[in-house]
Amino acid sequence: MTGPGDRYLDEILGQPAAFGRAAAAMAAQVDTLRAIARQGSRRPIVLTGMGSSYDACLAGAAVLGRAGVLAATVETAELLHVRRPMLAGAGLLVLVSQSGRSAEAVRLCDGVRRLDEPRRPVVLAITNGTRMPVAAFA
Repeated sequence: MTGPGDRYLDEILGQPAAFGRAAAAMAAQVDTLRAIARQGSRRPIVLTGMGSSYDACLAGAAVLGRAGVLAATVETAELLHVRRPMLAGAGLLVLVSQSGRSAEAVRLCDGVRRLDEPRRPVVLAITNGTRMPVAAFA
């Protein structure tokens, strides 16, 4: 039983419901996800995030690599400030941001928006909601 102020334990106990909400949200977008998968399979995939979101990208790249899919991981700030030109050769950019509002992620979306259409990667955003600026861009 949790008491007032025990937000950490409350968050842990709320994980089953959070997974259920995430699964339902993905199920509602299955056609879109299939279309993105077809697009992304044509060229390399770039996975990016910050902090624990970046850690999730590492696991995703490992699974993709095991399946024979070329996938690179780059921390969002590094991608924004140093490696942004690599996006012109990517087929899919997977942008993981829990808040969907971090300054680096939003600025990266603006940079992607300015790429010429044929060189712009398809963007898949993984956020805590569909109304976040990053999700709205994707």
